[in-house]
Amino acid sequence: MPAAAPSLPATLRPAQSLLWAAALVGITLVAYGPAYSAGYIWDDDFYLTGNPVIRSPNGIAESWLNPRANPQYYPLVFSTFWIEARAWGLDPTGYHVVNVLLHAASAVVLWRVLRRLAVPGAWLAAGIFALHPINVESVAWITERKNVLSGFFYLLALASYLRFEPLDEPSPRRRWGWYAISLACFALALFAKTVTCSLPAAIVLLIWWKRGRVRARDAAAFAPFFALGLFMAFVTSWVERHYVLTHELTFGISPPERLLIAGRAVWFYLYKLLLPIQQTFVYERWQIDARAAWQFAFPIAAALVIVALWLVRASVGRGPLVAALLFAGTLVPALGFVDVYPMRYSFVADHFAYLAGVAVFVAVVWGLSRSGLAGKPTGQIGAAALLCVLGGLSWRHARHFRDSETLWRDTLTKNSSAWIAHNNLGGILLARGDLNGAEALFNESLRLNPASARTLNNLASIELLRGRFESAGALAERAIAIPGGDHVEAHYTLGQALMAQKRIEDAIANFQKSVELSGGAMQPLLGLAEAQFAAGRDVECEAALRRVLRIDPMNGRGNGLLQALAARRGTVR
Repeated sequence: MPAAAPSLPATLRPAQSLLWAAALVGITLVAYGPAYSAGYIWDDDFYLTGNPVIRSPNGIAESWLNPRANPQYYPLVFSTFWIEARAWGLDPTGYHVVNVLLHAASAVVLWRVLRRLAVPGAWLAAGIFALHPINVESVAWITERKNVLSGFFYLLALASYLRFEPLDEPSPRRRWGWYAISLACFALALFAKTVTCSLPAAIVLLIWWKRGRVRARDAAAFAPFFALGLFMAFVTSWVERHYVLTHELTFGISPPERLLIAGRAVWFYLYKLLLPIQQTFVYERWQIDARAAWQFAFPIAAALVIVALWLVRASVGRGPLVAALLFAGTLVPALGFVDVYPMRYSFVADHFAYLAGVAVFVAVVWGLSRSGLAGKPTGQIGAAALLCVLGGLSWRHARHFRDSETLWRDTLTKNSSAWIAHNNLGGILLARGDLNGAEALFNESLRLNPASARTLNNLASIELLRGRFESAGALAERAIAIPGGDHVEAHYTLGQALMAQKRIEDAIANFQKSVELSGGAMQPLLGLAEAQFAAGRDVECEAALRRVLRIDPMNGRGNGLLQALAARRGTVR
């Protein structure tokens, strides 16, 4: 590869560097303009607004010391949420601004990394990363703070490692202070999202690209990175299986089918990176069949590309092969080899390609630099036009993240087979009181996915509101009978239906099960307390209410019931 980026001199004065870095930040801030006025979507309540850890005075300690405290064990992410909640409350604007700033900062660090690696067109590659619409999902969705925060520290760790040992020198003097900084940044990246565990493998590939071999002293340096990455991957896997309950999802995917998913996903992401159109929140979930020979074309073609790049490395250099391996290797955690919760809805998602896309952007810019246009006015105009197009696409896509209703309606416009979109849009209409509209969406969701316990429970909720208690109970029981389903709400709904039928003891049993499955969530606890009050179980009722008020001391429903309990006992509260 050429020794320096064609569009910028080999060295920049500090003022010039600052100007180019500011330009990267500026174009990113502009492209994500719609995000600043956006609200919360989908599971933002689970991770932030409805998360009791964020309200807890000891939230940071809980996030770090208790792997089960939050939906996932990413303590650095939840620590940032906890700090921001004290800075600006639950105003979504602040969280969106932080996400955009983190993404912009990552683009700047990426630019510096690529310049240190003497990658041609480093600033353009970083600009594409900053503006590419495939990254909108990671930036405009508050929950995906996981991606932008982990990505920032991943790139900082890589930048520090390259300061520790410059790869363009055969036997450089090692700067161990930078090594310590790199390892610390890598740990922070892992505590934000463990898909960054691929960093040490990326370092190995970069060493091989620059030097043609990996020496024993190199292995000794990156061995602690591998050990730390594997340990955190194990921790995350354990939490996912025992808390997120991925193991209860009945995917039923065989090893050959996982290979087919991986092969198809690699080409899907490459297509979306090279032609970023029709981005959507939930893509179609492919029908994978190992008996269909044509589906093996995807993994076979991917393997053949790797073999071909290996064979031509002497003529075109090791760079293209390294880029392909970095792209595929960074995607590995999201290629279907292990079960992840989003596989319920789709095997692919834009946010899975956040870091992997960098390799493709660099390869594209490297290819353009070899065309000879990079240093000419035509090439510069073309590069500016490309950034403008990408920025416009990101602006347009970011508008879809304004609120949940906008997001789900856009999803259904592009993917009408997304049962989760039908279900969640139905939930919005249900909350609005549009029972008929919600019921139609729930029925369509159930047609697309008859094994959705959540959708059955939503239909049961409609029956409750209509006063059809026996029908509501029957639907809730159907939901509970589905293996691996989301049964917290179903047991709660069944408890409500049984309460309405004066079957108090049966209601108590279901509320207790809902409390148990939810880990002591407030709504099931309130249902349990009300049922215990109706059964005259005053001591148990008070215990449940105390748990409610520990979560939310100002809860009107809980305080009202506690007063009624005190009045019945003849005591003063």
